[in-house]
Amino acid sequence: MLAYGISAFLLISGLSAWTYKNQMDAEMGHLQKRLLTLATALSLQVDGDAVFGLEDEEARAYFASVYDDFRRLGQADGDAEALYVLRVTDEYGKFEHILDVDMSPEPDEVDWLFPYDGSDLPRMMEGLEHPAVEEQLWEDEYGLSISGYAPVKDATGRSVAIAGADVMARDIRAMQRNALFSTLMALAVAVVVLGGVTVVIGRQIVKPLGMVIDASDAIAGGDLDVHTELARTDEFGLLGRYFNSMVVGLREREFIRATFGRYVSERVAEAVLADEKVEMGGEEREVTVMFSDLRGYSTLTEHADPPDVVRLLNEYFGEMNEIIDAHGGDVIEFLGDGILAVFGAPVPLPGHPERAVEAALAMRERLDGLNDEWEANGTAHLWQDRGFERLVARIGLHTGRVIAGNLGSTKRTKYAVIGDNVNVAARLEQLNKKLGSTIAISGVVLEHLPEGKYTVEARGPEQVKGRQDAVEVYTL
Repeated sequence: MLAYGISAFLLISGLSAWTYKNQMDAEMGHLQKRLLTLATALSLQVDGDAVFGLEDEEARAYFASVYDDFRRLGQADGDAEALYVLRVTDEYGKFEHILDVDMSPEPDEVDWLFPYDGSDLPRMMEGLEHPAVEEQLWEDEYGLSISGYAPVKDATGRSVAIAGADVMARDIRAMQRNALFSTLMALAVAVVVLGGVTVVIGRQIVKPLGMVIDASDAIAGGDLDVHTELARTDEFGLLGRYFNSMVVGLREREFIRATFGRYVSERVAEAVLADEKVEMGGEEREVTVMFSDLRGYSTLTEHADPPDVVRLLNEYFGEMNEIIDAHGGDVIEFLGDGILAVFGAPVPLPGHPERAVEAALAMRERLDGLNDEWEANGTAHLWQDRGFERLVARIGLHTGRVIAGNLGSTKRTKYAVIGDNVNVAARLEQLNKKLGSTIAISGVVLEHLPEGKYTVEARGPEQVKGRQDAVEVYTL
């Protein structure tokens, strides 16, 4: 808004300056034409042959009559300040005064033939050839003045002198004062008007813009509950309605993303939502697959009340999900009491085998802590009454290539990982029951782990269901 006010102020100032210049140019042109006419009339009053051809006495008598003619012409002009005749000399630019008419009421006597140097006045030198007038005003103690010149020629046409006139520029001085006053008044009125307009427009523009900016900042900060109150019929009202519609759309999209993210991991939700067409199929990826299952879950669900089982599973899944997310994994789905997670899809994850192992160890440690908490708050009786001292999770990890992508139909789709290597991870989870362990990994996973970092026990090759070749199994 300030920029608009400044621009308008500069525009008015420019127009005022342009008007002032045009007035000055017009008045100056009028004055110059007047002065050329006066200088030409003066030159016609002087006999060029008398400039050098008369003796002193005769010259004085002749120029006494010329003096009277000059005063008469000067008085007719009304603004003439001084009228004079300058006789040329042999040196360029050097003149001699042979007539000097002071137009004041009581003129001073002037000596004859006193020198005058006009070499630095190009317009005066032009006056030897043709009538000329100065382009600039000059100022003395009487005010602004301007000079004009016309040649005095003898019978042969040779320029022998210059007739000159200094005229006071009273009209220009008055015009300057009037123009300055008018300009200042116009600028003062413009400032007042612009100030009022700025206040009015500021209320009409700055306030609604501020509301939209504040709302945009709130959205950038994650607050999607904002709403602009622009109940207007102009463009800002339309902007407010569009903005509110945009916020509703963002809120719905965020609700879908957040809700979808509760059924799958955040990264899976973002990957699916980013695919506008949601095409069926997937891409081959090398990942580490994790299967986890609770020991004795079937017995627990058979005898415990369903609300208790749901409450227990929600707490367990919440803790395990946070650990998997923290290690870069993505939960694909919950299968009863089981968890299927993948490390390395849908987003590539460097070092995914070791990250999966770290997640499995952290899950086992956190489940130990949960058992202590459940025993302290009495929840543990749900399984302790069935002969299980503590809940134990069995985890299987395997690394290999899988197909990760959208699986299903055009009406219902889910993100999935499929392939033989997924089945191997599931079989390793089940082998824990036979081996009496909690975390079983394949030899492929071990190959990607730093040597000596983890305590690993080799359990030999195991034949897993659905595979002809045995799998080297290790437990942690």
